[in-house]
Amino acid sequence: MTTCACGNPVDGKGSRCERCAALQTLGLETDATAEQVKDAYRLLVKVWHPDRFQSDKKLKEEAENKLKAINAAYVLLASPSTKKPRPGEPAAPPQQSRPVASGPRRRLRIGWQYFAALSLVARWCIFAALIGMSVLILKVIDSQLASDPATAGAYLRLRSGMIQQLDASRIEVWNGVAGRFHDLFPHSSASAPAAAPTMNAAQPRQPTHQPGKSAPVTHALLPLITVGLTREEVLATAGAPASASQDKLVYPGAELYMKNGTVVGWKVDPGASSLRVKLWPDAPVDPDLDAFTVGSSKNEVLVVQGTPTSFSEITFGYGRSEVYFQHNRVVSWKEDPTSIRLHAVRR
Repeated sequence: MTTCACGNPVDGKGSRCERCAALQTLGLETDATAEQVKDAYRLLVKVWHPDRFQSDKKLKEEAENKLKAINAAYVLLASPSTKKPRPGEPAAPPQQSRPVASGPRRRLRIGWQYFAALSLVARWCIFAALIGMSVLILKVIDSQLASDPATAGAYLRLRSGMIQQLDASRIEVWNGVAGRFHDLFPHSSASAPAAAPTMNAAQPRQPTHQPGKSAPVTHALLPLITVGLTREEVLATAGAPASASQDKLVYPGAELYMKNGTVVGWKVDPGASSLRVKLWPDAPVDPDLDAFTVGSSKNEVLVVQGTPTSFSEITFGYGRSEVYFQHNRVVSWKEDPTSIRLHAVRR
């Protein structure tokens, strides 16, 4: 039987025992301590980690094989049966080696270590930036869904329902806080929180003002109103009208015209109404148009002028300026110099 230089028998081929062969793999002498084994192992793992050779497939495969040999050598040397205890030192209990994290897990751990090393102010700045980006993304998605004819109707109904549910939850929580405050301080009603107003989330909130001073006129922007919305969808979006009939819903500064229970037209004063209206082309139109003329279609007028403040089957109104149609084609127009300018050219 072949004997190793350290005195241990050699199994199989070679001139070294398993322990000495493992030490050679780690580049250590036969008298290396356990701490030296750990240090050498950690260094070699960093040197031969496959992630360092992503750009070279051949070197990556070589590094993987090398790392397997390094791991096997370390596992062998960390095993209590291969350690050389000092005189009088009891044998160490068996230990399991931890696998070396690699790939996404390793990158995640390193990223978290960098984040943990940052100051509190830097962490808050990162959180604030993430929240700001999230809000911006949500606003872009909201604008896209609300302005797309294919999704506007269903999305506005969904958003209106969510707003109403959130408002109802807010009111319930606030009233619960007010009730709890009153239970704790029954004689402090003057300083108790006022109950939350039970108003529809879609209705404009009235600003508070001091007596003797004129209150500024402000309007909360409401979700978009468009052609085809049902009466129920309009009520869910804009709240109860000031007055209503079978063919008309009247709001402050705005009138919505109904036919067979759906919106077919409107007349809105943008400066006095909180309603937002939108009319989209129903067919592809050149988006680069900068003017319309006699014979232009309604879709072309919409691209040039945008959503009218009032319209019917034969008229688009832009303030006090009007465009007249016959068979969905422009036949004439009337422009008020003191109102919205029409981008029209005569043939």
